[in-house]
Amino acid sequence: MNVQTTIITIMLAALLAGCGVRKEDHRKVLNELAQTKRQLRTATTEVSELRNGEVTRLLLELKRASDLIAGLRAEIDRLKKQDVYTFTEAGKLLDAGDLSAALQAYQAFVRDFPSSPKVSGAKAQIQEVGQRLEVQQHEADVRTQREREEREQKELAERIRGSMTAEEWWNVLRGKTTKQVKDLLGIPGYTTDGDRRWTYYSRSVMPYSGKRELLCVHFRDGIAVATQGENSDMLFTD
Repeated sequence: MNVQTTIITIMLAALLAGCGVRKEDHRKVLNELAQTKRQLRTATTEVSELRNGEVTRLLLELKRASDLIAGLRAEIDRLKKQDVYTFTEAGKLLDAGDLSAALQAYQAFVRDFPSSPKVSGAKAQIQEVGQRLEVQQHEADVRTQREREEREQKELAERIRGSMTAEEWWNVLRGKTTKQVKDLLGIPGYTTDGDRRWTYYSRSVMPYSGKRELLCVHFRDGIAVATQGENSDMLFTD
């Protein structure tokens, strides 16, 4: 019986009592009213208990979920400390092409898990990755050297176009072979002294006047050993 029914019953009982209703009928109504009140109290209690029980159930589920998350985190931490997990992570770094990080990871594995059956595999990877890093470094050094040589050749070509004094030419040509000299200056205008003296037209300038003059390059056993300007008796040599 709901609240609305209870109120109607109470009002009805009052009306009956005030209208000279028989005593038996009046008592019957009062009994029904008392029963309705008890039912109302019971229903209120049940609702309250149901609400509290639902909250308790939700709190228990929340605690179980929190415990599950904590357990999973502990399992992850435990796995991270195992050799299989660590070895796999090192392999992922290698597959990603991060050789330096992979090398460090394998080295750490050997250090942290010396009794693991995967140590031999880790050592093999350390050797292979180390060799690959050496190849990469060598290729980088070769590129750097080539870039430096190309830059020097470009700078030299710019200087050659502007011409230099016989002394400046000596700083460039000293120790070079006939082929290297020819690559820089081209074929000489003429050669003398049994092809041991090459003369180039207008490839040198006089130090003070800037006037162009012949450049003579002297060779011994196919190696440049001196340079000389046309109008100078001075040989620039070691």
